[in-house]
Amino acid sequence: MFISSITNEKIVDIENGINMFRLFKPNFSTLYSCYWQFWGGTVYKNRVIAIVGVSSNKDKFGHKIFVDLLKTGFRVFAIGTRGGNILGETIYGSLKCLPKKPDVVVTVVSPVSTEKIVDDTISLEIKEIWMQSGSASEEAVKKAKSAGIKVTDRGCFMVANGIW
Repeated sequence: MFISSITNEKIVDIENGINMFRLFKPNFSTLYSCYWQFWGGTVYKNRVIAIVGVSSNKDKFGHKIFVDLLKTGFRVFAIGTRGGNILGETIYGSLKCLPKKPDVVVTVVSPVSTEKIVDDTISLEIKEIWMQSGSASEEAVKKAKSAGIKVTDRGCFMVANGIW
């Protein structure tokens, strides 16, 4: 019954949609971003986020992510080993130095550094960590998951939340 009600025009639309999907070959980040944009926003907008790997170097992704989240209205803390300030916001030396416990940690550091960050995340009982592409390691993911932490280790936090 349903098939008989489909017109040739609708079939062409469906075929074009499938072909567009094949052409773009969307990755996880793209699909995740589309999902959140479709539902009208981001799940992280009202949560406290800690970005680990922030520096004053404007060419580094940690800097770009922190600044763009700040400008977009997110509640975000910067963490970087050298400290300093960006746009009047303090760059803290570690997760343990933050004035408030974050809801989610985003790592923009080497896999070895991420493994150390997972230890801090566990000790502070933070429930979620997002490891930007290139910052995850099997050991970090396994350790975080075994501690009951929600782990995202593929894709870009910024793309997934429709910011980039």
